[in-house]
Amino acid sequence: QIAVTGFIILYGVTAIASGIVEIFLYYKIRKYTGLESKASLTAGIISILAGVILLLNPVIGQWILNIAIPIWLIAHCISRIVDYGFMKRIMGRAFSIIILCLNIIGLVFGVLMIFNSALFTMSFATLVAIGVITLGISNIVEAFSNIGSSDDNWVM
Repeated sequence: QIAVTGFIILYGVTAIASGIVEIFLYYKIRKYTGLESKASLTAGIISILAGVILLLNPVIGQWILNIAIPIWLIAHCISRIVDYGFMKRIMGRAFSIIILCLNIIGLVFGVLMIFNSALFTMSFATLVAIGVITLGISNIVEAFSNIGSSDDNWVM
């Protein structure tokens, strides 16, 4: 019970941090390119709201754990998939394809978590780990891409 509550609190903090990063990127992209990604802004707001709810009431988090993690994962992956064209322009084809594939995998895992609760319950740790690893790899690939390089005149 204590481990589950600790996980829910950790998830809440992670969701808030992820939401803040999504919103920050939305404004940076809009400021420097004039392009808007409402998907990123929406995903960021949803992540922050989910995180705040979990931090304020971890007991509710235990009830909604089976739906909150998949929704967060799906929202994040959809926002990245929707931004594929933009990512391709600033990251190059190879990095953007890797990001696209990882986010499609994350989206599939998110959907599996929602529609197969027995699978989710039995393999909770594995599915969450795969989802979080997918997001982590995606973020690492983005970090090493050419975003912000002086060659592209993109300032991020």
